[in-house]
Amino acid sequence: MFVLVDKEQDYSQGKHADPETVAAKHISRIVNDGYTLIRGAVPQDDIDRVMDDYLSWTEKNKALTAQFKKSSGFNSRLVNFHSVSNHAFNLFQNQKLLAVTDGFFNQESAVYTSLFFQEGTEQNIHRDAPYFCTFPEQKFLGVWFALEDATSLNGALNVLPGGQLLALNEYAKRHEILSKHYPLDGQSSRNLFVGSLNRLKSFVQQLRKVERLPEGAGWSRQIGFVEPTLWDDYQAWVLEDCLSKGLKVRHIEAKKGDIIIWHPMLPHGGSKIVQKGNTRYSMVMHVTPVGTQVHGSYLFFAPHSPFTPRPMAYTQSTELMHRSMFTSGCSFMKDE
Repeated sequence: MFVLVDKEQDYSQGKHADPETVAAKHISRIVNDGYTLIRGAVPQDDIDRVMDDYLSWTEKNKALTAQFKKSSGFNSRLVNFHSVSNHAFNLFQNQKLLAVTDGFFNQESAVYTSLFFQEGTEQNIHRDAPYFCTFPEQKFLGVWFALEDATSLNGALNVLPGGQLLALNEYAKRHEILSKHYPLDGQSSRNLFVGSLNRLKSFVQQLRKVERLPEGAGWSRQIGFVEPTLWDDYQAWVLEDCLSKGLKVRHIEAKKGDIIIWHPMLPHGGSKIVQKGNTRYSMVMHVTPVGTQVHGSYLFFAPHSPFTPRPMAYTQSTELMHRSMFTSGCSFMKDE
């Protein structure tokens, strides 16, 4: 698999640059390339305060932290650290960042959830969309903060630029994957595919505009929020589809203080860690417009089926905290 090292033009610099023009260039890159890179956006002191909070939190929660140690000796990813660390949440208040995220959505953006990493993920190439299926679709951005340098040695971000553009007509493939594992009650797989595909065609063009989705047939068993089998089949197809069309994996090295923002349908992952035992502190925030419903596999793979709306509750404790969905606190997610 051929890998390019990112040396793209940096739009974040320039003392006299018009902020709106700079933001527009970043938004254009997200739309056309699938991601953008804001160099040196976060002051070093702000990052150091986040790191102090993380070390303090893990020290206060020694027993819990010990339960989630990986074989590498590092901690598993920490979910929603921004909910217990004001300094972590304040990373999102960066004005360069908000100009891009608010501009992309054309409305105020907010943090839905976050993940804090002590080392590189080495994740396979994937799209986030099945886990962050907004209603309407694609009201989502991944925002990644480099809390220390991310290199080819300690594991940086891999992306497939342009891969987000291949997702525009993929509803039939999603449905094909779904019907393989979730047959409709009392129907053959052939009738299921043809009948449901016809229903899909009747409303897919309005998917980003409608207030609610049309009623559909019932599935033989409930589709969960997270479905590993559907996820695996879909991500394997995404990678195959992108590579078959000539897209190349690009390796993005980032400096402490850089921000990477990616499109909801951009295929991305983590590069292999060459020098084991090195940290690569980073934090990713999953960002949506304020109040946006976020769903999972049951909507991503079966958008024509009935579903229950999930009104999102956003905090109102301070002037800016409405930019964060209410969460009960943070916890580790088992990585191994």
